[in-house]
Amino acid sequence: MAKKVAAKRKVSSKKPSGVRKRAKKTQPGGSKRKVSPLKKVDNQPRIERSVALRRKKAEKALETYGKALDSLQRGRLDAAAKLLNKVIEDFPEEKELHERSRLYLEVCDRRAATESKPETTQERVYAATVALNNGDLSGALSLIEPAISEQPNSDQLQYMAALVRAEMGETEIAISHLHRAVEINPDNRFVARSESSFESLHPNESFQEIIDPVDEHESQDETAS
Repeated sequence: MAKKVAAKRKVSSKKPSGVRKRAKKTQPGGSKRKVSPLKKVDNQPRIERSVALRRKKAEKALETYGKALDSLQRGRLDAAAKLLNKVIEDFPEEKELHERSRLYLEVCDRRAATESKPETTQERVYAATVALNNGDLSGALSLIEPAISEQPNSDQLQYMAALVRAEMGETEIAISHLHRAVEINPDNRFVARSESSFESLHPNESFQEIIDPVDEHESQDETAS
């Protein structure tokens, strides 16, 4: 008896009706999208301007800092503190200067706390000497003149006034104060002879009479005879 052969199942080449074919996207009119090339931007001029501005601000910060130190050396604590704060507030990029400025602000605070108005003669003479050594002639004079008004017979104050006036080039006033200082205490004449601040007074006859009076030579001659 002949065997029956099962017929092969035919596979349809059609896709299931539920699966849709994805359509290709095209630009309007059917043309492809064109990509424009990137333009090269030259940033060099902008960088150079930024560097120049930065350098200018750094120079200004250093200038302000230098003025602050100069004021501090002259004893002008308020002016120094104001400039140091300006460095910190106006130039935020200068971090190194900020650290130095804060250190000197502490110095200003300490000096302001310890420095008080001189009251005794010795304190006034010392304060005037410091001001004179720092080149602050007006500051030294502002300390001496009121003190002399209160103590006109202080040879130390009179002598210091002579020094300040001599440094200021006021020869006659300097000699007047020196004359009074020697009257009160004759030993001031010997100190004045080697005083460097009185070098400009040496050609003056009145000064020579104060430091080397004629009667002193006469008394020496009489003693020798």
